[in-house]
Amino acid sequence: MGGTKRPAKTSAPVTKKKHKTEKAKERRNRVMSDTSKTFRVKRAYSTAAHAFITDEKVKELAADGQVFSKKKVWSKILKKDIYEHKLIKNLEGKNKQDIRKELITRVPAPLRWSHLLTEAQLKNIGYTQMDETPHYFRIDDGTEDGILWPYARYFSPENMNQLGLWEAMIEVQEVLAAPGTEKSLHKWTSKGAKTAYELGFTSQTGHYTIHPGDIQARNDPKFNRIGVLSIQIAMACIREAFPDRDWGTIEAYKAGNASLTMGDEENCETTNIQVNMTPAGITVAGTIKEFGHIHFDSDDNPAAFTAMFVVSNLPPDIFPGRFNLTGPRLTCSTPQFSCLVFKGLMPHFATGEGPYPDHITQDSPLRYQLPAGHKPYPQLDPSWAKKRINVVNFPKISLAKTKNYTDADAVRDQPFIGYYGTMRNRQEYKMLMAIKENVDVLDLFTNPLRSTALQRICDHFSWTDPTGMIQIPRLEKAELAYEWTGREIPGWNAEKANFDKLTCGARFIHAEVFQEELDAAERSGFVPREGDPKPEVVNRKTSTKSAKEKWTHTEYEFVFDPEGDRIPGNAEWKHGKPAMGGSFGVNRAGIMDGVVEEV
Repeated sequence: MGGTKRPAKTSAPVTKKKHKTEKAKERRNRVMSDTSKTFRVKRAYSTAAHAFITDEKVKELAADGQVFSKKKVWSKILKKDIYEHKLIKNLEGKNKQDIRKELITRVPAPLRWSHLLTEAQLKNIGYTQMDETPHYFRIDDGTEDGILWPYARYFSPENMNQLGLWEAMIEVQEVLAAPGTEKSLHKWTSKGAKTAYELGFTSQTGHYTIHPGDIQARNDPKFNRIGVLSIQIAMACIREAFPDRDWGTIEAYKAGNASLTMGDEENCETTNIQVNMTPAGITVAGTIKEFGHIHFDSDDNPAAFTAMFVVSNLPPDIFPGRFNLTGPRLTCSTPQFSCLVFKGLMPHFATGEGPYPDHITQDSPLRYQLPAGHKPYPQLDPSWAKKRINVVNFPKISLAKTKNYTDADAVRDQPFIGYYGTMRNRQEYKMLMAIKENVDVLDLFTNPLRSTALQRICDHFSWTDPTGMIQIPRLEKAELAYEWTGREIPGWNAEKANFDKLTCGARFIHAEVFQEELDAAERSGFVPREGDPKPEVVNRKTSTKSAKEKWTHTEYEFVFDPEGDRIPGNAEWKHGKPAMGGSFGVNRAGIMDGVVEEV
């Protein structure tokens, strides 16, 4: 491999931090003047004008509202079908980010329906139901063919069973769905939404300090085990998703940046796990941070993947919902034991979970069900609460790129290995940090002395395993760390450049004001220009990571034809009505003519 010249090492500035209660007290005592409030109102009007994009402008650039074109092609390399998505020519360039951002918030209302959609319905709203076919972006790079960039792949419960992952997911489910689990998680979590629980380390934005999260600090063996199993499931799916992926880039990134990775020494990218829980049949919007609205995971590593798998405990009369990738317009069902691997930096959100409508009869093919003859789901205790449970394994960049001045006591020298999963993972992390902090000294040596020094660092972090054997960190990992510490990794830069060409930005723009600010502006004589779009009056500021959907197709009439329609989300109906499917009427098949309510 090879890299750029290592830059000179600099020390981080040390500043005295105020205690959080002091800062909160300052905020409470701060009195904003009318002049400042008026300035905020003016800025909000300016933001509203900047963010406002007319329908005519949108139609001019993307007549059908699509941000990406898509086609299914045969891959000579993979020897299988793949989907290729390419940014529409009119929407290329950084100056079109706002248009792209507007388009990805326009979502067809049928995605909210709590039942499977037919192929005809999906085609009508411009969405594709994901199956085991992998999805790639085709990105122009000046060459004839461009770059094929892996993006997302769905694994159905049947696929997960074929991969041999059901047993691990059953063990995760039995812990997370059990009575008392959510109560413990709720009790241990000091702040937050209380429906999203992080297992692992956390970082304080802007200060580069890393410490165990509330749950990890408990060092509970039960949740440590959940962490290990979740990482094993995520690693298996990520590796299966894109066999052609360049693993050298992410391995070099982990070694050169001393990445904190959970659960296993072979895990190169997943830094944390979030468990999302909501009661069955309740919409996720507003309950799981931004999960229920379109959002970006703006803190993710662009070279790494998120793996989300489902261990819900839902009754049969509840549709398990769907997960939507609104850039390339993809959707997938999220039944128990399914998994989605995707790039979290691109926009996504969940919809549709809830009771089946009355006209979706018990035997309707628009209900989700495992294929006939498939291994059945495990039977949990019927007294357990019915819940939607998603386990999200994600690559947080602040943990993937730890600093030399990371809090050593909290991260490296804690007595337990719950986060790391194995002693090898913990000791090799400590070795990577030692090389990172002493790379300037290692630069003074030439081989074979440098190799000897690296071997001694490995020896320093040896440990005795349960059998009494002495184990040491792997020398090849030490050599990789020395090679890439403090140097730019070309493959990672390419991943970042690919993302930058497709991105809609890392934040949403919200034109918002408080009523007291409007009142102050009025007292100051501020009058907006006639015709200017108005900012929204709110009680609390909206997160810039998420945006409210603008629902389209709110009046949509159709009839499901059981003799001709296909149902991509139903394994037995994906190619049309089964030969032994029987005779179905409209009510039997699932949905009658009707109009979608606008919410």
